[in-house]
Amino acid sequence: MVLKKILYIVRDGKISGSQQVVLNICNFLKSDNNFKADLIVGGEKIDNDFFREFSSVVENIYHVPSLKRSIGKHDFKALISIMRIINQTKPDLIHTHSTKPGIIGRLAGYFSGYKTIHTVHGISYHKAQSVIKRLVYYLIEIIPTLIGTKLTLVNKYYGKYYRFLPRKKLSVIYNGVDTEDKSYKRKCEPDGQIKLGFVGRLEHQKNPLFLVDIANELRKNGIDFHLEIYGEGNLQAALEEKLKESNLSDLVRLNGWETDKDIIFTSFDILLAPSNFEAFGLIFVEAASYGVPSIASSVEGIPEVISNGINGELVSTFSSKAYVDGILKIFNGYSTYQKSLFIMLSRFSLNKMNTKYIRLYEEVLNER
Repeated sequence: MVLKKILYIVRDGKISGSQQVVLNICNFLKSDNNFKADLIVGGEKIDNDFFREFSSVVENIYHVPSLKRSIGKHDFKALISIMRIINQTKPDLIHTHSTKPGIIGRLAGYFSGYKTIHTVHGISYHKAQSVIKRLVYYLIEIIPTLIGTKLTLVNKYYGKYYRFLPRKKLSVIYNGVDTEDKSYKRKCEPDGQIKLGFVGRLEHQKNPLFLVDIANELRKNGIDFHLEIYGEGNLQAALEEKLKESNLSDLVRLNGWETDKDIIFTSFDILLAPSNFEAFGLIFVEAASYGVPSIASSVEGIPEVISNGINGELVSTFSSKAYVDGILKIFNGYSTYQKSLFIMLSRFSLNKMNTKYIRLYEEVLNER
């Protein structure tokens, strides 16, 4: 039997949110008797961990360095490069992830005569941008959205931006993770010290500098705490400087990028995520599988993942005091929050996500 080939396109060669989703789907396809996968990856370089993980689940990896987050002349080079790969590999379906691959990849697929699916993991026209930028970015995304075959969203919140699409062209597929219970790998109850953790890129979206404000508020209130930060990014130097100025080096540790989930989620009791914008947040479900509740900003798709006051806390304002209040609520009622994490795990399983994508692939491939 001839296997159907899916060509995936991602922006960076580092395993984070959207790349992890693609890796999970490809791993599932490997055990499926109907599909196989190729991968196009952008960015300056491909991390060793990324290459090792994907090499085991896809047939070919194509690196297109001109596929970058920034806008420029390199976008035309990326378009031509991707079209060449498409015409060379002749996939049955193209599945793009994240904004830039979604724009360039869908255009390349359309010009080459191939069907495309795009998964929206985040939007470039979020509220943190100026009105003019939001309008320009929105208009840029409309054309590839109209010419693409299907569009999937990782939350219901984004649906309001795509009301112009026919319902049959739009679907919501929540991200999923391996929801096997791993809480046995860490203590079920925290000790007297509040152990906090942050996991993510040290960039504006994740709002890492605000972590220092929260840490200062905790110290000001005489609360015994420690904060572990896992991640790298363009705000790392600014974060290091702000921590130094606040004399928090003994209470906050920067660990860099870490891929071992056991190391990450056994080092703290509460996940802290004060994001400025967030489409979904795989990290909350991953933390839940280790028995770790979260406190996060109530933005975009996060309220669809965290049930406020049940399996975590949502904060509607960027106030360090509000975050400290939420942290104390979780800490003082820890076992109650922990017992409710199964609600999150049952909704966002890896099997549910993979099954829905397979059904979508079959639907698109069977359309005439």
